[in-house]
Amino acid sequence: MKNLTFLLVLVFIVTLCHSQEMAARWIGKNTMDLTARTNAVKDINNEVCAIIKIRTQQRGFSFDSHQIEKTEEKPDRAEIWVYTSWGIKKMTVMHPQFGVLRDFIFPENIEKECVYEMELITEREVTINSNPSGATLFIDNKPMGGTPVTRKLDYGEHIARLEYFGLSREQLIEVTAIGEGIIDLDFAKMIEAGKVVINTHTQQQTVINTPTQRSVNYNANIQQNNQLRIVVGDIYCRDGSFETNRTFSYSGKQAEGIVFYVDESGQHGWIVGLHEFQSSWSDEHIDTRLQNIDDDKPEEDMSGLSNTQSLDLFFRQHGLIQYLTKSVVSYLNNQWYIPSAGQLYSLSNVYNVVNPVFSIIGANDMSGWYWSSSEASKKEAYNVWISSGWATTENKKDELKVRLIKDF
Repeated sequence: MKNLTFLLVLVFIVTLCHSQEMAARWIGKNTMDLTARTNAVKDINNEVCAIIKIRTQQRGFSFDSHQIEKTEEKPDRAEIWVYTSWGIKKMTVMHPQFGVLRDFIFPENIEKECVYEMELITEREVTINSNPSGATLFIDNKPMGGTPVTRKLDYGEHIARLEYFGLSREQLIEVTAIGEGIIDLDFAKMIEAGKVVINTHTQQQTVINTPTQRSVNYNANIQQNNQLRIVVGDIYCRDGSFETNRTFSYSGKQAEGIVFYVDESGQHGWIVGLHEFQSSWSDEHIDTRLQNIDDDKPEEDMSGLSNTQSLDLFFRQHGLIQYLTKSVVSYLNNQWYIPSAGQLYSLSNVYNVVNPVFSIIGANDMSGWYWSSSEASKKEAYNVWISSGWATTENKKDELKVRLIKDF
């Protein structure tokens, strides 16, 4: 009877869910684990949380669900413990390198005081062939031996280099959670710095040729004019080029911002800068004479550049350089400006994509309230809670954070 009970404990519900760069395997309830009771954490309703123990060798994950109370990294166990209220149905997993696994649905009911187990998979076995065979392969500058080569690689983009009879050529490859995991490199075609992507539908590889004068962009799509599509999360560099969050570390370039909006052309949009400062908007008795924004529709104001230029001119004419544009003067010549309420709202819509990239480039991330350049009245202006997009008005004399943006 004891053996039968033990066998029942080992029967788990196993579910696999994946994004392009991350997979989650649900293992299930561990009835033998009493950690949720011995290490009890209570939720806002004063009830003992369940614990979801996530197995992973990686660090830097964050989790999005309003029912999560606490997370703890346990490097000695290669686990992350997520304390959550009972009844939670799903959660989103985010990582600055491996991207977003959105709305992972738990396949069983989460009960209070219970422990559940799941695994985050961020690598897979990949076989890399080359034509001709026998070339020396390097992945991200690490020697892998002569092709064909089979190795475990992290999901995402890597720089593959082949060396053959004194010649050296590179190509960007992408490893995803979908497909057979076979990548074929053609040494001759690597002259054009192509990008190999495991096709998510045919489970075959596709070669996308890219212009050599520009860095390859993550999830790039070729336009009719053969230009690469810039995407949200790409890194804007001081030399005016764009790098992905994977190619940036190899580029030797200096970051100036992160793309948070791209129009339909894939070539134009907005960049949020890396520098942040605190400032009051103005004195509450100063009427800057900007067009006041409709209280019901602050998100429709997309006029950050003209707002900033008008404010700067007004403050200069009246000797009020201590206010909102005081730290913008040196940036205006390079067309950096204070975003409008609508532009901050657009940034909040991709917050979970953009914010993790700040840590990749060694910059401070964004959190809390930010001034917009949108004026509400003589006494108030709009500010936005950046992670949710909630816009409200604030007395102009109050000090809030300011983060500049730029068009491209």
